[in-house]
Amino acid sequence: MYYYAEKLGGLAVSLEHRYFGDSLPFGPAKSWTNAGFEYLNLDNVMADAVSFIDVLKETIPSASDGKAFVASAAGNSSASATWWNLINNVYLERSKEASDKIRKGLAQIQKRLNSNATRLYSVLQRIAARAVH
Repeated sequence: MYYYAEKLGGLAVSLEHRYFGDSLPFGPAKSWTNAGFEYLNLDNVMADAVSFIDVLKETIPSASDGKAFVASAAGNSSASATWWNLINNVYLERSKEASDKIRKGLAQIQKRLNSNATRLYSVLQRIAARAVH
């Protein structure tokens, strides 16, 4: 991607998810808590991407004239972007009912993921407590 951006006079940038690498929103001690996980959801992932593009357009003159943004990612980011596009563009144009059903399904998945993340955090806390003693 970076190779072709350079060859075509484009701009290639990377967006790191707020809960991975150095992008922990509350630092290493507070991000991995039940309260910190509250913000780990699909809506925030998508809002982060939209804000990122807005900031690029505001701060890099050539980006504001850009006609296309291409997302290339592995895992959650690319899946989220694909589903978001399908729900908000493709399905909504064809059937509001189908779009609503998909949204409700994804909301249930998000609820279960949040529940699993809370349980996982609880298990990790117990393991860490045993390791200290």
